[in-house]
Amino acid sequence: MTSLTRLARNENVINFMMKVYVALLLQNYDEHHDLTKVQRLVKNLTKMEAKFAIGSLTKQGVSAGITSSAVYSFSLTTTIESKMFKYSTWAVSFADLYGVVQDAADAAQRLKLRDGIFYNALYHEKIEILYFLIEKIIERNPPILRAISSEQNVAESIMRITS
Repeated sequence: MTSLTRLARNENVINFMMKVYVALLLQNYDEHHDLTKVQRLVKNLTKMEAKFAIGSLTKQGVSAGITSSAVYSFSLTTTIESKMFKYSTWAVSFADLYGVVQDAADAAQRLKLRDGIFYNALYHEKIEILYFLIEKIIERNPPILRAISSEQNVAESIMRITS
């Protein structure tokens, strides 16, 4: 299913893109082998005054809490609302439509150069062209490989996307 089809069907693509991003951040956290690592992450986030609820100390619970917090955070909401308002008027001329497509393509190219892992994850889902909707939030963090290099970096990356 193409990205435009997903948007037309009113699927929550933004939520899905954030889930993909959080899954990449948490890829080294396997509660079946090392529950203490997940607990340490939760402890780090608590020290940083994370403003989201985590129902359980499982990777899925942590991931769901982070994704929800990121999607409903004020900064992501206002960023997306401003992008959607800018690009969603029905009276879009052909030149304006070309500009939207060009902005989307430019953002996808920037992501590809900056963070190939996240780009490939979105490309696999055929939604990399919609990255421009969340770019301002994700660009606050270093590329995935650097973001997951330590537990502290993961916690800091989570805090940046949820605040």
